[in-house]
Amino acid sequence: TQFPMTHLEELGLLKMDFLGLRTLTVLGKAVEILQAGGHDISLETIPLEDERAFALLRRGETAGVFQLESGTTARMTVDVAPNCFDDLVALMALIRPGPMAMAPDYISRKHGKADTSYLHPNMEPILAETYGVALYQEQVIRIANVLAGFSMAEGDGLRKAMGKKLPEQMAKYRDRFISGCGENAISKKLATEIFDLIERFAGYGFPKAHSAAYAVIAAQTAYLKANHPVEFMAALLTSELGNTERIVALLAECRRSGIAVLPPCINRSSIEFSVEQLEAEKVVRFGLAAVKNVGTGAVASIIGQRRDLPNETFSSLTALCDAIDWSAVNRRVLESLAKAGALDALGNRGGILEGLEAAIGAAQKRQRASARGQMDLFGEGRSQDAPVEMLPVVQLDTRQVLEWEKELLGTYMSDHPLTEVMERVSASPEGRSICDISQLEHLEVNSSVRVLAMIESVRRITTKTNKSMAVVNAEDLSARVEVVLFPSTYEQFSGVLN
Repeated sequence: TQFPMTHLEELGLLKMDFLGLRTLTVLGKAVEILQAGGHDISLETIPLEDERAFALLRRGETAGVFQLESGTTARMTVDVAPNCFDDLVALMALIRPGPMAMAPDYISRKHGKADTSYLHPNMEPILAETYGVALYQEQVIRIANVLAGFSMAEGDGLRKAMGKKLPEQMAKYRDRFISGCGENAISKKLATEIFDLIERFAGYGFPKAHSAAYAVIAAQTAYLKANHPVEFMAALLTSELGNTERIVALLAECRRSGIAVLPPCINRSSIEFSVEQLEAEKVVRFGLAAVKNVGTGAVASIIGQRRDLPNETFSSLTALCDAIDWSAVNRRVLESLAKAGALDALGNRGGILEGLEAAIGAAQKRQRASARGQMDLFGEGRSQDAPVEMLPVVQLDTRQVLEWEKELLGTYMSDHPLTEVMERVSASPEGRSICDISQLEHLEVNSSVRVLAMIESVRRITTKTNKSMAVVNAEDLSARVEVVLFPSTYEQFSGVLN
């Protein structure tokens, strides 16, 4: 039989939950990137009070900010409009399903649209930080302690009984609370009102200790995004290696923020996403391990060989194939890198792909010969500086290239299928009325808009009444959006989806 957790508490034992947070890895990676770039920063020195970070939160630019990314929490962030760390602590509580019921009161009082009042003067020091709303469990405990003379342990027992709605215990605590208030010259009528008030709050209260700990991480991520956006986004992208859908969403956030993301490059990329200085601008460089079908082990082997070369650069396809340890890297890895554009530095993409098979075969043959002790005329295997055949220039179909990039990188890098169409339409009178998908969230609800987008995918659904509908992912140059076609609309336009 399962052992009830309440038995542990009854025995006087402490139950603790330990959470492993991906965001801590993101913070560590961002700091690592910044330190490598010469910044004097550590996790301990990231300020929790930073005006640029709070301004970013007030604008609702919360993508990548701990706990505040979703539409609901982003809207709550804008409504709360944090301007200090205490606001952020309160926000971490207000986004929870229970405490969210107290959000309207908190927000209206914070912005001066409603008066903040207290049933008793001694409650003001306890509730002032949350504008008279008992948002935290600790506040309930403190009220019982200050007004009714409860010990902190008794106060916690009251909080627990209220939160779990235990009627027998509640009756005992009510009597104890009212009598305790009486000893402090608080009338029975007022004591009852105060008890009813905190009882209502206690059902929703959130531990301030939990809120504060989460607020620290939210403040750190907001600071990095506001002050070091390129390094932060590189760290965030790295944390999602292998999750194509999430990487695509983060790349869209990079575009929205004006951060350039360069394609993978065999001579410039690291295993993970990295930061490069491009003239006066910092940019994110795609990591080689982010290419589909390319494992971290294979990439580590290739980069390890690259570090041993002059200028840490592969000079040609032949030099690359000669350097690769073919026991750690297979042909599919190199083909995927080539199709994704990671070998473009070595020649024309079409020529690379056409010459790939022969180059790999020749390199493997030389490596086998070298392993058997057969050396070429120069007394060793082919060197980095040995003459190589010129690769042909082969023109690839643009649509094919874009399909490869979409498949292997999750996004289009060299171009976008809509570019030509958008250029044609933007030059027409209709072009002025086209709305970018990235701007939709800023428009009023129920606004009518015209969007020029391509259908990326269609998911057809059968309803309980056996009617057909669909969910469509539409994408333009700025972002993607989900479009729902309910049965009546689907019936009228289903042919267009084909």
